[in-house]
Parts: sequence; structure tokens; C-alpha cells
Amino acid sequence: MSRLLSAFQIVIALLALNAWLTPRHLLQWKFSLLVLELGHWFALLALVTVAAAAWQQRWLLVAIGLLLTVALMLPAVQAARSGHGFSWAQLWFPSSTSSTSQERREFWRSGGESLDVVIYKPQSASGPLPCLVLLHSGGWENGEPSEFEAANRAIASHGIAVLSFGYRLAPKHPWPAQREDVVNAVQWTRDHAQELGIHPDQLFLMGRSAGGQIASAAAFLLPELKVRGCIAFYAPHDLSFAHQFSREDDILNALKLLRQYLGGDPETAAENYLNSSAYYHVTGQSPPTLMLHGPRDALVWVLQSRRLTEKLKQSGVAYEFLELPWAVHGCDYFPGSPSAQIALQAVLSFVHEHKE
Repeated sequence: MSRLLSAFQIVIALLALNAWLTPRHLLQWKFSLLVLELGHWFALLALVTVAAAAWQQRWLLVAIGLLLTVALMLPAVQAARSGHGFSWAQLWFPSSTSSTSQERREFWRSGGESLDVVIYKPQSASGPLPCLVLLHSGGWENGEPSEFEAANRAIASHGIAVLSFGYRLAPKHPWPAQREDVVNAVQWTRDHAQELGIHPDQLFLMGRSAGGQIASAAAFLLPELKVRGCIAFYAPHDLSFAHQFSREDDILNALKLLRQYLGGDPETAAENYLNSSAYYHVTGQSPPTLMLHGPRDALVWVLQSRRLTEKLKQSGVAYEFLELPWAVHGCDYFPGSPSAQIALQAVLSFVHEHKE
């Protein structure tokens, strides 16, 4: 029995250790995301080993189990100390999103190709709703508008419509095809605003990861979109800077992604690198911006958000940057997790502050 208990603790310890090591491949990143955001559930397993070890009077195993419990609870403790709307109750019992509706439609078709939008709305709402025009993640080469369903439903359950749009993917469709798709998405949203119960003048561009890059580039370079704000989670805002620090053997083969997305390297596709990077287009008239990122993100360097924050600050643009010390890429994926709670509250506050 004690050997089984020790083996169980070793498995938990390996998971906890993996979460705090820099990921070297995508599978390790996924385990890090799982353990860091759902560590409170793994902590319960560690407490089970503490109880079993105490019953056997194996005090070393009791001490190890308690140490694992503390390590696994660290992200939740850090979130609670952050003061950004964290709730211990939500950690264990996330709010229901059953009061939201979900619908998928085609919004664009040309030459045999089409793009879809997934619409999340509260089932009952009074008056036209503010709306997030959302761009999905996926490294510009994959991804789907139906991703992050739980997170999008959570936002919609608080009275904000979320329209998650697909866009054309690289390498078949390099930039600026994605910028054109954002223009079409915003226009489609305004054209259908009355039907969908959306306020046409309360639109926000939002994206996660690659979608965040598209959102910030469109929001900063296309003032004619007249969006109320930009929300970008763990996104690259300067693709020349990203290229400078990318390698072919990194976790994403980022050089390949950038080359197929922008049509080459900065020396051969300089215009695309420039007009896809919000960082170079910050002005005093840039829209208010919300960013969320973590220093443990191994897929998109947190310095991307830090640098844009500094530019916004220098230009006098309203901004909020939440840097979550435990967070890795995709940190808001699991409903009720520390990062998801903070992300949700930040989005709700940002939209309600800037919608008028």
C-alpha cells in the first residue's frame, strides 16, 4: 500500500514539476496549462495521499503530500492576492452558462470558399447588446471559430454578445487577407445588428494569440472600423520583433509560421511585417486596449504585450495590461480557473467602461 501511495505521489510530483518547467514541445505546454489552471483539483488528489499516509503513519509521505498541495494551489493563491475579481467559490463551482444561446452561420463566400461565424448571446436581454467581434487562435494556419466555447459563453452570460469569426488561413491566404476578413466581419455584424439585438456602435475587436495579432493590427490600422476598443490575449503585436527572436527549432517553428503568414522574411516582405504589427501604428487616437499575458508563456513572449503597453502609455491611450505570473498560453481556456476568472472580469469591466 505504501509503495502504491509513493508511486501516486511521484506521478503528482512529476505533473507539478512539469508545470513549472519551460515547455520544449506542445504536449508539455498542454500539461502545463492543465496543471497550472486546474491545479486545485490535483491538490485534492495530493490531500488524499496526505490522509492515506497519515493513516499509515508515514510522516515523510505526509510532508511530501502537503508540499505538493501547496505547490499545486499556488496559481489560485496568486490569483486571490491579485485583486482582479477572483472568487474561491467560482474556482470549485463555475457559474452556469446554460442561459446563453449558440448559433453558427456562414458570413462570407467567394470562389467556392466560405467563412463562418459562431454567435453567442444571452437568451434574454433587454436593449441592444455590446458585442465582441472575436478572432480565433491557431498560429494563422489553423483554428476554428467554435474554439473557447466555455469562455465565450461565460462572457455572453453577462450580457455581451460574442461573435466568433473565422478568417482565411495561411499559407494559402497570407496577410492581408485576414485584415480584409475583419473588415467583412465588422460590416456583417453591423448589417445584422438589429436582427441579432446588437448595438452597432458598441463593437470591440478581440482575439486570442494569432487572433489577438489580427485584432490589434486591424483596430490600430483601420480607424474607419470605429470599434470602441481592442482586447488581445497573449498576442504578438510586433511581428518583426517576433521574427528576430524566432528559431526553426522552437516550440512552434515560429519562423515557418511567420514566413508563410507574411510571405517571407522582413527583408523580402517588409510591408507585410509593418502593416501587420500594431506596435508601429500606435497614435493618440488608437482605441482603448486590454491585454492579458503571462511571463511563463513559451509560445508568445510576454515582452510583446509589455512593449505595446509602453507604447500605449507614451501615446496617452487608455489601456489595461494584466500580467499573470503563473499564466501560460491559452490560460483562460478552462471555465472557473484562476486565469479564466480574471480574464472574464477584465473583459466585462473593459467593455462596460468603454462602450459609450
